[in-house]
Amino acid sequence: MQLFVLMSVLDPLMYVDPFAANNQKAVEIVGANLQHQYERWQPRARYKLSLDPTVDDVRKLCSSLRRNAKDERVLFHYNGHGVPRPTANGEIWVFNKVL
Repeated sequence: MQLFVLMSVLDPLMYVDPFAANNQKAVEIVGANLQHQYERWQPRARYKLSLDPTVDDVRKLCSSLRRNAKDERVLFHYNGHGVPRPTANGEIWVFNKVL
C-alpha cells in the first residue's frame, strides 16, 4: 500500500502554532506530524509527502504513485485549507508556482 499525503492535522495534540516558525518550517512540521500519525495506524505503508504542491507536482505524483502501486491501493489525503472546496466533479484546488 502506498500513501500520498499533502498536508493536514488529524490529532489536536499534535497542534503546531503556525506563527512559532517561518511558513515553510511550519508546513514541514505539520506534514511530519501527519505522517507520524499515519505511521501509527499503518507502519508498513510507504508515505510520500508533498507540501504546498503546484498543479504540475500533483499531476506527476498522482501518475507516478498510480503507476508504481499497480494493483495496490493508494490513499490520497488532501487538505485544501485556504482554497475553495472540491468541485462536483472532484477537482481539487492547488496553488500555482507564483503563490
